Amino acid sequence: MKVLAALLILAVVAGCGSSAPAPPSTEPLSDIAVGLTEWSVATSTSTAKEGEVRMRVTNAGGTTHDLVVTGERGRWSTPKLAPGEQFELVVEAVAGEQLHLECTRRGHRGQGMWTTLDVAAS
Repeated sequence: MKVLAALLILAVVAGCGSSAPAPPSTEPLSDIAVGLTEWSVATSTSTAKEGEVRMRVTNAGGTTHDLVVTGERGRWSTPKLAPGEQFELVVEAVAGEQLHLECTRRGHRGQGMWTTLDVAAS
């Protein structure tokens, strides 16, 4: 059920008009949609390209969420996002690392609001 919810979030975030959402891409991307909901962080790909990565973060949930991304080059975060709000993060990714994404609102990580992205060479 959690996977289905994540796929539905990505369809909304990406503005997809089809009735069946596509699974996340495995192609390395530098422009990534991120959907936050109760209780998951869904991304439009499982692999980011090295270098500058733009993350379009949307709170598709019913409560306030945030997103913190950590990697070798630093830590980036959104403000607290109310339901429906969006924010764009620009992060620096290093080939071979794994970016860690999580909601830092109390108890949210423990409910499953975290994921990782592998980073591939360009």
